[in-house]
Amino acid sequence: MYDKTSIIVAPATTLGQSAIGIIRLSGPIETDKQKQAAILQILFKVFRAKYLSSADLNTNKEREERCCLKPWTLHRGVALDSHGQEIDDVLAVYMPGPRTFTGEDCVEIHCHGSRVILETVLEACLNAGARMALPGEFSYRAFMNGRIDLAQAEAVSELVSASSVQGARLAKAKLDGAFGQRIALLKEKLLSLKAKLCVVLDFSLELSGDELDNVSEAEIKQNIAELETGLKALTKAYQRARAWRDGCMVVLVGSVNAGKSSLMNAMLGRRRSLVHDIPGTTRDYIEESINLNGLNVRLVDTAGLRQTDDLVEADGVEFSRELLSQADYVLFVKDACFDLSEEEKELLLTHPDHILVLNKQDLLDTSRSIVYDACNTKIYISAKKSEGIDTLLDVLHEKLLLKMELGKSFEQNSDLAPNLRQNKLIQAALEELNLFDLDLENKMPIEILSVRIDIILDKLEEIIGKTDLDEVLEKVFGDFCIGK
Repeated sequence: MYDKTSIIVAPATTLGQSAIGIIRLSGPIETDKQKQAAILQILFKVFRAKYLSSADLNTNKEREERCCLKPWTLHRGVALDSHGQEIDDVLAVYMPGPRTFTGEDCVEIHCHGSRVILETVLEACLNAGARMALPGEFSYRAFMNGRIDLAQAEAVSELVSASSVQGARLAKAKLDGAFGQRIALLKEKLLSLKAKLCVVLDFSLELSGDELDNVSEAEIKQNIAELETGLKALTKAYQRARAWRDGCMVVLVGSVNAGKSSLMNAMLGRRRSLVHDIPGTTRDYIEESINLNGLNVRLVDTAGLRQTDDLVEADGVEFSRELLSQADYVLFVKDACFDLSEEEKELLLTHPDHILVLNKQDLLDTSRSIVYDACNTKIYISAKKSEGIDTLLDVLHEKLLLKMELGKSFEQNSDLAPNLRQNKLIQAALEELNLFDLDLENKMPIEILSVRIDIILDKLEEIIGKTDLDEVLEKVFGDFCIGK
């Protein structure tokens, strides 16, 4: 998958316009102290320290300065292009391994954040003998060199892509190793359980019936209960973390011309959905994100629900119903001037996590009493005049926090939250644990019970990368950005 013997290079910052841009290199540690590190040989082809004059080039003074380049210190100098011409005033730092992120010898060149300059320095590094890093290769080397476990490596990517402060905190906690420590504790409980089984297996002839029952029924049952509690806590944390990290999905549904698109625009504070008096204007779904007091919310505007002969619109209506099943919460938009139809009442009953948004309150005849008894929460608004929008957003925020069990502030126990890949492995471990419990009830041979435990251990070890799974590693690090 990756060649671990070469020196890799990549921009650590975006190739755009900014104040500072960084080129990062990493390569194998030079074990021979009498030799100059290979990564320094590349550095000195693209960088010249400021205190070296042109008269010093190719002299003993230059060679002396190069050999004693002080590590972990920013050195001012100039960056050179592939032809040895000066291109920029820069800072360079040499960081010898293994106490680096990758566990290897590393170099960073801090340039001015011009795309042209960064690409020129990058090209010079490539011509000097480095090769372009693959996506996630720096983090892969950190993992392979034991600097981080697989869960921490994934946390690097999660931290870079975090869409909220809470999501960043979740990733930071995993990067610090808290999640890996929790998995290690669960592994210890499993090993303790396996040890008890070995006692029963190895000493079954020496133990009395009562002693054997005590080991198998009391202690083992207690271990199973503790393991199940720990694994379920992590799956629950996954649901909370998913909301903080990826955002909650809120779907706007309702009949045609109820004002869904107008409400979408009002909630976003800008025009995003096309609004028109002609029914069926929205045929496909439109998704945008908003931030509700730190919680990322994905708003999805859908096609109006109605019977139609238009094939394209009919597909949009069908897709709207599919999105309903995926929603964390539903905003059911209704023209406040009309009563709910039987179909609409049925939709409300089948989707209890909803808010009935009664739009066009400015056109409502206040002398007319309308009863909406098929909903949990109803709010009157005027999307056109942006009346009641703040109230709706506040209520929606509270409802989402309650449903996702997020609390009003960041919860400490949410720090130990798995991602999708990790959660699938935890779910598989839970299923295997349930089978173990069933086998225990059915008095299955201890050898079979022991195999169950080994399978659970394999699942947990796969989470933190303790097993040799090239395909898993390729998928995990392949999703990273280049330079991480």
